[in-house]
Amino acid sequence: MTINQREREKTQLYGTAAMIPAILFGFILPLTYLADPTPDGIAQFQLLVVIVAIFGIFPYLILSKYVHEHSEYIPENKTPLLKSIKLAFKNPSFRVYIIYDGVSVLFLNLVMVSLPFYLTWVLGPMQGFNMLLFWIGPIICVFISIPIILKIAKKYSTKASITFYLSVLSIGGFF
Repeated sequence: MTINQREREKTQLYGTAAMIPAILFGFILPLTYLADPTPDGIAQFQLLVVIVAIFGIFPYLILSKYVHEHSEYIPENKTPLLKSIKLAFKNPSFRVYIIYDGVSVLFLNLVMVSLPFYLTWVLGPMQGFNMLLFWIGPIICVFISIPIILKIAKKYSTKASITFYLSVLSIGGFF
C-alpha cells in the first residue's frame, strides 16, 4: 500500500490522538499490578497483556478503513531480496531514515517497556503526591514539545524536526 503525503499526515494525526490515552493506560495499569507483585497479580497482568494485544489490532482495522489503498507499480522482473536491500542501502535518504526510525523506535520502546518496572521495583512504591510530582515534569514537557516539533517541521523540514526531537531525547536520556 502506498500513501500520499496528505494520507500520511492523516494517519500520523490519528496515531498521535490514540497514543496519549494508550501511553497513560500503558503506564498506570502496569504500575497498579507491579507495585506489590503477587503470583495472582502477575497472572492477572499477563492476562491483561494478552487482552490488550488482541485489542491492539483494532486501530489498524480502523485506519485501513479510512486510509485508501493505491495501486503500486510492480515491475515485471522481480528483484531478489538481497539485491533490493543493497539498492535500498545505496540510497542515502534510506540510510538516514533507518538510523532515525530505528534509533527512535528502539529508544522509545525500551523506555516504555522498562519504565513501569523501574518505577515500581527500583524507585519503590510512591504514595499520593510523590507520584504526581514525578509525572508533572514529563507531562508538561509533552505539551510544550509537540507544538515546537510541529512548528519546526512546518517552517524547516521533517528531517529538521526529527533531528531536534531525537537530539532532545538523547540529552534527556542522560538525566
